[in-house]
Amino acid sequence: MKKRNLKEFHDRILKLDGGICQNCGEPASSAHHIKYRSQDGDESSENGISFCQKCDHKAHHGYTKDGKRVIGHRFVLNVLELKRGMLSDRWPETREELIKVVERLELFK
Repeated sequence: MKKRNLKEFHDRILKLDGGICQNCGEPASSAHHIKYRSQDGDESSENGISFCQKCDHKAHHGYTKDGKRVIGHRFVLNVLELKRGMLSDRWPETREELIKVVERLELFK
């Protein structure tokens, strides 16, 4: 992907989300691809979500909660579930795809 396209994606997603992390409400620093580009994710608005640096790290690397490992895809899905039905919810199809991915990945934990 060309850097220009990535910058356009980043700028568009941050603008759509008002420059706010969609998880914690802090100022956003990145536009996260919900379906990774390496997995044929595109630059559509539905495939992007704004995160601060801390939440973007969780989305990519997961985290531990109550002694249990939470995978990054589950973190993103939890954020999308909180946005379900809200006026700003632009992720219905992406959410459904991600549910399938998370279910498949969590079978192999």
